[in-house]
Amino acid sequence: MTIPLAQVSTDAGTNVVRFAGSGLLAVSAGVFGFYAFRNLQLNWLESQHPFWRYLVPIGLAGAL
Repeated sequence: MTIPLAQVSTDAGTNVVRFAGSGLLAVSAGVFGFYAFRNLQLNWLESQHPFWRYLVPIGLAGAL
């Protein structure tokens, strides 16, 4: 997430909330990516493999 310098606030509380929100989003996306990866490995239904292969990169991209 990029924020133009003109929109950066000088309020410390806003920056703390934005930093915490970004951290929570990254951690939850990483957990989702790990969950999708484990389901891809442990899934016995061949029809669901494309679904999990699609979700793993989405979770990893969200963590970045």
